[in-house]
Amino acid sequence: MGKSQPDKEYLYWTWSGTGVPPLPAGWTTHQDGNGLAVYKNSATQQLTSQHPALSKEEAAKGEFPGYSVRVGEWKGVVPHCDDEAGRKPSMGDLATMEIYHLPSDPFETDNLAASAAGKAKAKDLINVILPKNLTCTCYQC
Repeated sequence: MGKSQPDKEYLYWTWSGTGVPPLPAGWTTHQDGNGLAVYKNSATQQLTSQHPALSKEEAAKGEFPGYSVRVGEWKGVVPHCDDEAGRKPSMGDLATMEIYHLPSDPFETDNLAASAAGKAKAKDLINVILPKNLTCTCYQC
């Protein structure tokens, strides 16, 4: 006890998911005055509180697992795996991966995924875990 451990190549953890799959094309989301999600179809202007890709039963199951990976000072967060069938990390996760530089952003408030550096770091993180044959399925759940 109290001894240092050698640095790990990466840290990886999963969760049962947000219960929310990606939005279908043409849909956006925002919070209403009460902080609840509202979905809007940009073509029809339809507003709904129900996720457009889910039935109420599917939403209740929360079967869209996600994961995080940390390598050194960088952390990637994938709210839900893109590979819904195989439930494994994939290059498709780059589309939703959030990227945080932990020393400069310890509370993970500045998602760098849209920046050139963030996109490059996301690819680096994915390339670390893809050869490990990991799963997105929650280990602890």
